[in-house]
Amino acid sequence: MQSDLSLYEILLNIEGLSVESVENFSKELHVYCHISDKGSQKCPACSQVVLGKVLKYRRKVRDLDLSGGKVILYLQVGQYRCTCGRSFSETFDFVEPNKSYTKRQSKWVFEMSGQQSHTRVGALLDMCPKTVERISYAHASALEVDWHSVKRIAMDEFAFKKGHKDFLTILIDLDTHEILDILEKGDKDFLRAYFKGLGEEFCAQIEDFCSDMWGP
Repeated sequence: MQSDLSLYEILLNIEGLSVESVENFSKELHVYCHISDKGSQKCPACSQVVLGKVLKYRRKVRDLDLSGGKVILYLQVGQYRCTCGRSFSETFDFVEPNKSYTKRQSKWVFEMSGQQSHTRVGALLDMCPKTVERISYAHASALEVDWHSVKRIAMDEFAFKKGHKDFLTILIDLDTHEILDILEKGDKDFLRAYFKGLGEEFCAQIEDFCSDMWGP
């Protein structure tokens, strides 16, 4: 049994993760686990390192799917008490702050949203379309792009709501295949102002531009 649990640790590939037990359902895999090497954490109030924790509860976190099924981590969460008087719960680097999904799950949702509507992504991943929409906008607003290295751009529209009534415009680096930006509009005036805002030097460095045959 121990060797089976080690296999799950390898598949999940999360640093310090120790799997305690696994429940395998028809469409979900429930993994009960903890972070084995985390014995200290910084206090959010005074920033001093606090040692020792008391185990308090399990945190339910959605991770990347395996074999087409959901993976739900039930993380053991400890509570710390600082000498400054502040008590706080354990946090994890691989989990989105105050969210019920991992960072890599969030990134995957964002990447899928670059190719299809939020409604479609929600249906494929069994997630609320509004959650998909919030994740997508959060990633788009946090994008850090080295615009100086961009030479080739692709641009396309996609509907983010069912019925193809509401569209977003996506920009992709043709060399890295990474999303550069997601724009709330795609009309000619908006795009002209957007690219002017990036500067003439940026526009001059673009060697190739790919788009379908739409008006703007």
